[in-house]
Amino acid sequence: MSAQQRAALINANVTRIVQVPVEDAERLLPPLDEDEIAKIKGWMAVDKAYATESMATLGRMNAEITEVLHNRKPRWFEREARDQVPKPGFHLIWPHQKKEERARRLQAMGRRTIDLCVFEDVYFRG
Repeated sequence: MSAQQRAALINANVTRIVQVPVEDAERLLPPLDEDEIAKIKGWMAVDKAYATESMATLGRMNAEITEVLHNRKPRWFEREARDQVPKPGFHLIWPHQKKEERARRLQAMGRRTIDLCVFEDVYFRG
């Protein structure tokens, strides 16, 4: 995005952007007084405190995820059916699992399934 495109996105009633050549910057830009410098330093301190706090929060979140997912055995209500060992002689296979198993076997043989769709024109049967 060019400088002109970025300037078009800014509300002209609030902000006016003027391009200043680097060579003429000291002459065209007014110097900052002590009050403005103090305000800018305050903004920078607030930004630094926010960055520190957000990094600490991110560290706590990562530690919690690690503790929940890696460092403990799941409770009985958190276990999924696929993690449990099936009983010998009895297997419950859902239709989507059957399709996945068949696709896996065919892929091992170097084949793949092809689904065909046939559309009939029901309005113009003769």
